Amino acid sequence: SPNNSAADAAGDIDVSRGNRIPGIPAHPLKLQAEWSVLPAWTLTATMNEAARQFVRGDENNADTAGMLPSYRIFNLGSSHDLGRGWDLLLKIDNLFNRGYQSFGVLGRNFFTGPGQAFDAAAAAAGQFRTPGAPRAAWLYLRYALSGKTG
Repeated sequence: SPNNSAADAAGDIDVSRGNRIPGIPAHPLKLQAEWSVLPAWTLTATMNEAARQFVRGDENNADTAGMLPSYRIFNLGSSHDLGRGWDLLLKIDNLFNRGYQSFGVLGRNFFTGPGQAFDAAAAAAGQFRTPGAPRAAWLYLRYALSGKTG
C-alpha cells in the first residue's frame, strides 16, 4: 500500500507472519439474553463488541495512523404474540447511540486545501473510516400464514 506510512519508495510494505489481518478485530464478542416476561411477551438484549482492528492497507500493522478503536453497542428487542399468527415486534439498534467506526482503509486525501477544498497537489495519505450505524428503531407487525415461525 503506497499510502502506508511504512511503505518504501516503491510503495511496498513488508508483511510478516504473525501480522494481524486488517478489518478483523482480534477479539469479537456477541452476547444475547432473552427473557420471557409473560408467555406471549419476550424481551431480548444483545451486546456486540469488537476489539481494535487494523485498517485495510495496513497489512504490516505498522502505519502511524494507528488502529480503529474498539467499540461496544447494545440492542434491544421485544416481541408480543397477539395470537392467530400475528406478532407485534419492536427493535432498537445501538440503544445508546454510540458513535463508532466499523471499517477503515488507507487512501489518498485530495481535500486538504483551505476549508477542506480539493487540492490534488497537496494530496496526503490518510485513514478513511466507515461510521457505524446510529440508533435506529423499528416497530412492525408480522403475520405468519402457518402460525408460529419460531
